[in-house]
Amino acid sequence: MKGMPLPKLHELMAKHLGASFGREALTALREDEAAFDGKGPLSIRVKADHVGQVDKRGTRWPWVGFRLPGEACRVVGSNTILDLLEACGLEGKLKVSRLDVALDGFDRKITPRQFAEACVDGSLCGEKAVLRKVVVTRVRRDNWNWSRRKGGCLWVGGANSSRLLRVYDKEVESKGEITSVRFELQNRNRFATGLTQRFLDARWEKRALSDVFAEHLVDFVDIREPRGSRSRSQDWRRVRWWQELVGKAKAAHTPVGNPSGVEAWRRACSKQCRGFLSVVLRNAGVTEGEYEAMVEGPGAEGRLAAGVKAAVGRVLPKLSPDQVERLRQLQELERRRLRQPEELERRRRRRRP
Repeated sequence: MKGMPLPKLHELMAKHLGASFGREALTALREDEAAFDGKGPLSIRVKADHVGQVDKRGTRWPWVGFRLPGEACRVVGSNTILDLLEACGLEGKLKVSRLDVALDGFDRKITPRQFAEACVDGSLCGEKAVLRKVVVTRVRRDNWNWSRRKGGCLWVGGANSSRLLRVYDKEVESKGEITSVRFELQNRNRFATGLTQRFLDARWEKRALSDVFAEHLVDFVDIREPRGSRSRSQDWRRVRWWQELVGKAKAAHTPVGNPSGVEAWRRACSKQCRGFLSVVLRNAGVTEGEYEAMVEGPGAEGRLAAGVKAAVGRVLPKLSPDQVERLRQLQELERRRLRQPEELERRRRRRRP
């Protein structure tokens, strides 16, 4: 999250995940004026860069972030994590650098090896084997890997790709704790942030999170019976065992939030008005310090300022070059208006006989 102070992140984590995830539960590996690095239970990690990074507009953004491994996610639950992410998005500029989502096949109708053999044309150990035509994906046909360890695992996609599908025996990997075959979709950067927003929108729309995941899964990898041109693959019939897993899910196509969702609406409106309000407030003489004091103020003033804060942010953003020019023009316009009565009076005097 850009623009969020570290104490606020500690507060939100303790509020939504529990006191055992707050500041008191973290062991500080580094804590100084430049950065913070803390490690907590279940291998959670909290980091902060107080100096920040400069974006393409020249604005420096300090940031804070956290990492929740799979075990921590299982302990607190998906909805609790989404509550935290939603709260973080309201306090700062949220980016999800990685999001792993899994669908478990507890009926174990297909093993990882059976799935791999259905998807790969040739020996799983062969160097020249490629993905079959039944695998509808944008991934290169040779961009897959198979491992026989821990019950077998098939990867579709590269290790550093924006998206990666893993199919493996979770029962063996978890030593009997979770008795399933796991279909796990790893998402990075814009795909991770986009899928997170889709999950948040789905809660407002009362949609099942599994449906959202299935849409993103089949957008990346779908298993269909080839019939005719590859360009018409959306009309191919899904393989039966795959159909039982993903249902009638339609591909999500783009990793962005639902434009009709309330959160997407709020973000779009905030983006449109933030620059305008920043210019107007500066034109009124409001400094960054005065703005911060206003939006953090107690009582009625604080409640009123909360509306402005929701649109503009926790701090008054730096102006882009275009906004600086608009501010200059507004200030010149104000000076002209102030001079207008004096100019009118001078003109009246000139017209007097």
